[in-house]
Amino acid sequence: MNRFDVAILGGGFAGSILARCLAAEGARVLLVEKALHPRFALGESTTPLANFALERLAGRYGFSDLHSLAAWGRWQQALPELRHGRKRGFSFYGHQVGEPFHSGSRNERRALFAASPNDFVADTHWLRADVDHHLILAAAEAGVDIRQGAEVVDLEIGRGIDLAWVENGSRHKAAAGRVVDATGAASLVSRRLGLDGADPLPFRTSLVAAHVQGLADFLPEPPPAPYPEEQAAVHHLLDGGWLYVLPFDGPSTHQAVVSIGLVMRSERMKAHGSADAESTLRSFLSRFPTLDAQFRDALPVSPWQVRENLAYRRTASSADRWLLLPGAYCFLDPLFSTGIAWSLLGVERARDVLCGHASPARYSRQLSQEADQMTRLIESAWRALGSTSSPAERFDDFVAVGLCYFGAVSWAESLGRLGDGPDEMGSATSWHGFLGAGDAVLERAYEDLSRRLRDSEPRRAGELRRSVVEQLRSRDVAGLDQPAVPNVFPLDLELLVRRAHRMGLEPDVVRARLDRLRGQLGGSAADPSSESSGSDT
Repeated sequence: MNRFDVAILGGGFAGSILARCLAAEGARVLLVEKALHPRFALGESTTPLANFALERLAGRYGFSDLHSLAAWGRWQQALPELRHGRKRGFSFYGHQVGEPFHSGSRNERRALFAASPNDFVADTHWLRADVDHHLILAAAEAGVDIRQGAEVVDLEIGRGIDLAWVENGSRHKAAAGRVVDATGAASLVSRRLGLDGADPLPFRTSLVAAHVQGLADFLPEPPPAPYPEEQAAVHHLLDGGWLYVLPFDGPSTHQAVVSIGLVMRSERMKAHGSADAESTLRSFLSRFPTLDAQFRDALPVSPWQVRENLAYRRTASSADRWLLLPGAYCFLDPLFSTGIAWSLLGVERARDVLCGHASPARYSRQLSQEADQMTRLIESAWRALGSTSSPAERFDDFVAVGLCYFGAVSWAESLGRLGDGPDEMGSATSWHGFLGAGDAVLERAYEDLSRRLRDSEPRRAGELRRSVVEQLRSRDVAGLDQPAVPNVFPLDLELLVRRAHRMGLEPDVVRARLDRLRGQLGGSAADPSSESSGSDT
């Protein structure tokens, strides 16, 4: 029987990157993946914190491909064969049943949050079939024993790990010191140990998703914006759900492949249920004229995916012999693109645990705190979406939730990249609480937001938003409190310099360190005036 230090179940991006890191540390690693790559996968939108984690891993282990994957321009130069999309920010649109979309005279139903100052360092959408395939091949080249098309049929967790799998019709066995579950919702370890918990949200949601072509422009003549607003994680906020649209690069908008997904309350999905998933989606969108027109000629280029009971949370995430990566431990909603970032933080932390630099107990506490914080965020967002107030007030409440999210992540990235870390790679940064978990100021802001949205008492117009801005005042380094254009938030480096004191730094120090942002922006980054608006218009 073959013996390994670590067995990893699941060969998505997180499992493959962790396996490769451990192999670089000298461990004998087995990775077992049920499917054969390349294969379809959801979860395709990165964020600045995800890219920061990729850059840390690249710097620690010399994995140049991870550094390239962390920014659109570097990806274009080094790995153009891996299909991807440009993501300059987050775009949100609030729709009213039966009405064509209109943003309102003061952007009452449109909000834009820039995540990068230019294309070169932009975030990306991953076409997961390409990216995951590349990463599992890189793990094999690093010495990981890869078994694809292999279904685990037995898993024993005791003083050690014994597992068996069927591959090409033959049964194989191996033993390992520890096992890591990177299988996501399937979570083999959770099933073996009985770790399934109660539903983490007070309602159930479902997802209908696919890749399509032939999508028309949503806004043929968009107003001035800090980035081309469809080159983003686009969110359409609807009655009873929301729709994401993630464009991959292509010769034209009409010819590009686009990842789409409709997340709905499960009871709404049943109400619109049809003979097939595509009909369900079209039935739902037919109530919103602008979206109905945009999707009229769209054709699927991948099988439709239906995921019921989308949210889950296990009762534990690690012990001495086993560990769940974040995606196997908890998932709530694709809203705000938290999946890749949290997974990559989990890879860094799992590496610390498996190499003896951190305890399983610390790992468990960290993930539990973060799942609590994420639950406050997602539940608040859905309560805002389901509010009985007017469409404009609902959208304003949702923007208040967005301010909580963007306030936390912009603070984390700015402090992590510009602050006085323990070393140049900021190794401790991976243990900073995701979404501000463990930060008293940010946790209080999330808790207050959640409480106010649960409260049925009427509020004055804008009251929730003003409360969030006040709660975040000491953490807001992105100018979320004073947009020059309502609901439009560009990336302003000069403002970041002026608010250096909020990070405990001097303005001159921040100015000198601006080349740390987004994996070294280059010469222009040292001159905030050249990037202050991030505008392409």
